[in-house]
Amino acid sequence: MELDAPAPPAVITTVADSGENQSLVAHEPPATFTSMKFDTSRLVLEMPEQVNASIPFEDRHQTIFGYNATMAYLQLYTKSPDSKEQLFLFFTCSDDKGNRDDWTPNCATAREKVYATFAKSPSTNRLVTIHTGSREEWTKLGGNAFTDDDDLRLKAIPTVMRWDGGVPGSLRSTWGVLVDHSIMYEPLLRYLFRNADEQDKLLAIPEVETKEIVTLRGYAQYRAYMEEYARSGSRYPMFMMMVSGRFRRNNRLWCPWCRQSEMPLEYAFYAYAPANAKLVLVETYDKYIVWRNPDNEFKQDPQLAVKGVPWFYRVFPGPPGQPLTYQRVKKKFYLLEQLQQAFQGSE
Repeated sequence: MELDAPAPPAVITTVADSGENQSLVAHEPPATFTSMKFDTSRLVLEMPEQVNASIPFEDRHQTIFGYNATMAYLQLYTKSPDSKEQLFLFFTCSDDKGNRDDWTPNCATAREKVYATFAKSPSTNRLVTIHTGSREEWTKLGGNAFTDDDDLRLKAIPTVMRWDGGVPGSLRSTWGVLVDHSIMYEPLLRYLFRNADEQDKLLAIPEVETKEIVTLRGYAQYRAYMEEYARSGSRYPMFMMMVSGRFRRNNRLWCPWCRQSEMPLEYAFYAYAPANAKLVLVETYDKYIVWRNPDNEFKQDPQLAVKGVPWFYRVFPGPPGQPLTYQRVKKKFYLLEQLQQAFQGSE
């Protein structure tokens, strides 16, 4: 939903690595931001008759080989706007003829976990396993068709993601990208596939509904929102991550590490952050060339001291109207145990 961002300017202070306090006053006009609460429909279990009537895995799964076959499949894939069907793509190893060849052990482990979890997911789900080629195809200089594709933009295999195209007029967008080691976490796969055979105990508690994810776009929204937080003296726990902007043509985050962290971060926040917490996602610039400019507003802000994306902070409020304190947290935000540490305050 869209909410009005607060207007009053205030001073925000960050503790830099050196421990020195720095302050900055901004006067950008307010804008709108996006707020998201936990989707409680994820906790609704399938009834026994739904489970018994579910479509077998074999009838919801197919295997194809190569980039051209993948493009042909996605080009022909369509569904109605009111369809509940969800399509998932699982990219994995093969030989140069499309036969199964687990030339990296993680392909075999990921296949086992993806198939086992998907088999228990809602019958409206569809899965396509895509054999992507040999080790030589993936180790040659210059990448390959899968890594160069503007919509898929694979960084490694195995990879699994949801494909959000198919409805007439929709973007060729993706969501929930899990790469290599991230696939090994069953809770992340269950969250991606929206499994309803049993509840996730970490999500099935009342405190989860008190948490909120706020997405800000651009420097002006960031300043307005954080200034109001400092002015109000609110005491709820706050976490903040700077991420890249998105390509409008497919809604893809241009930063691969941001994209790979997007869904694990969402799950871990709901699962591990304290009650009443807010996670603020700041989408910086939609164009990489603007982000690269050392004179852009984010890089020039001495409080942020941001050098790249993703960039994560714990934010601590002072008394009303007094400076905030930012504590940078360095983690691999696609690994579940490190995300747990980030949200629970352990190192």
